[in-house]
Amino acid sequence: MDRLDVHLGKCAILIRSENYSLAKDSIIVLLKTSIANKNKWFWTDNKPIESIGQNGMQVVLESVNDYLNRMFQNYKSNKYFIKEISEIFISLYPNVTYGYNYLARYHMENKDYNNALDMLLKAYVYNPDDYVIVGNIAYIYKSIGDKDNALKYYTILSKMKNNEARKIGFDGIERLK
Repeated sequence: MDRLDVHLGKCAILIRSENYSLAKDSIIVLLKTSIANKNKWFWTDNKPIESIGQNGMQVVLESVNDYLNRMFQNYKSNKYFIKEISEIFISLYPNVTYGYNYLARYHMENKDYNNALDMLLKAYVYNPDDYVIVGNIAYIYKSIGDKDNALKYYTILSKMKNNEARKIGFDGIERLK
């Protein structure tokens, strides 16, 4: 079924009801269906999603991003679900940084900074302008005591166009001094 509203509704209800195992399965089905239908989704009344001014791929990615954020609120119960969704996300959408960031966050929660850093550096290759990725790289380098690399990535942040990124960068540089 290529009705995106139905898939999103099911995922949202399962997340809200804290049925995370079924939510994980539904999110994976959503991601795989989006690849299978080449992100050509329908909405209410079987109208193409573009008829309501939306992009199917963007809606799917932002929705999965939101679902993973919600699952992190109850991390201990969901950590393996989060890991599985993130790995599948990366395999299906390798140039989208969300999956890498969530898998890195999973590793950070488990104090596995090397794997977290590996994920973030892969994401950085795809999107060096993603200030969340750059900030997380700087944070991990700082956490493992690599001041030079932390400074390098905080400096990158301080030169970005985004005001929030620049503030994080300048604050990070100040803390390292």
